[in-house]
Amino acid sequence: MSKYQKTNWIFAILGLFCTWQMYFNLMYGLWLLIGVIITYGVLMFWFSMNMQANFFVTTISHLPDGKVMLTFDDGPHPVHTPEILDILKEGNAKALFFIIGKEAEKYPEIVRRIQNEGHLIGGHSYEHTLTFGLKGSCSVHEDIMKGQNLLSELTGQEVKFFRPPFGVTNPQVANCVKNEELHTIGWSVRSFDTATVEAARIIKRVGERVEAGSIVLLHDRLSQTVKALPGILKAVTRKKLALDVQYLEDLTKQI
Repeated sequence: MSKYQKTNWIFAILGLFCTWQMYFNLMYGLWLLIGVIITYGVLMFWFSMNMQANFFVTTISHLPDGKVMLTFDDGPHPVHTPEILDILKEGNAKALFFIIGKEAEKYPEIVRRIQNEGHLIGGHSYEHTLTFGLKGSCSVHEDIMKGQNLLSELTGQEVKFFRPPFGVTNPQVANCVKNEELHTIGWSVRSFDTATVEAARIIKRVGERVEAGSIVLLHDRLSQTVKALPGILKAVTRKKLALDVQYLEDLTKQI
């Protein structure tokens, strides 16, 4: 039984208790029930926005072998993704790119370059809309798998890595991930490169937080990420850590 299912059972029992209390004191039982409903809603929202909690979906958010992995979301970008690939190539570093399906359709040659240069590829849904977390089960499945299948066609390899847009998980996402046997990848270090245009702040934040086993979240559609990347690579080297995707490569061989 999943954490989500266990929680539902607990709150169902609490709901029955509140209903029972209403027979003895209507207002008291009613307020208890309202409190239970609000608490349940708050918990579900919090867990949906914190995929590292492994509440709805089991997520890989750390590397077990002590290495460090850089991940890039929201590409490919026609200018910045090639710039990032150039920097990674110069630093002899590999990364994992979570690609939006509709962007892959526009720039398939960049997707193939990512693959040809030894980086890993994961899906990031086809549309990547703000309403992703509000979609029904069928819509979520279609959005996720349209992106995964497109990337599989472009690369000639089955793409099993997935990161939900905005890190949002819920029962609908969980069902798709389980049924399609996808590996959901989270992160342990957020660069917040979407919240600042200052490369120095991005470098400082990642450099202070990165450690053995870290998975770093970056975005390859941003110019500030391009500027920060050389400094991030230096910060990893200064801590005597190695960038690596071998663990996930080995995982794909087990599929």
